[in-house]
Amino acid sequence: MRAVERDAIIVSTQLHWSEYFWYYLIARKWGERNIYVMHHYAAADLQAYLERGTALRLRSNAGMFRGPGDLLLWEGHAAELERAGLMWNR
Repeated sequence: MRAVERDAIIVSTQLHWSEYFWYYLIARKWGERNIYVMHHYAAADLQAYLERGTALRLRSNAGMFRGPGDLLLWEGHAAELERAGLMWNR
């Protein structure tokens, strides 16, 4: 979290981690810094964001993330993203 200053999405596959980050961000008022958690996602949505700048729907707060910004992912995303043809750096 210290590496992220603003304009980022934390992509989470597990509800307990999503809740942890939501509460952390709320307590630190990081919404003002345009940092969000995205729990429900599709690899195609991430691909459209990265390739074409298509806004990501933030279902947890019914908003849109238009970027530009970083996507923070866990290694648990690797297989799904690679199947979708996306490459990522660790």
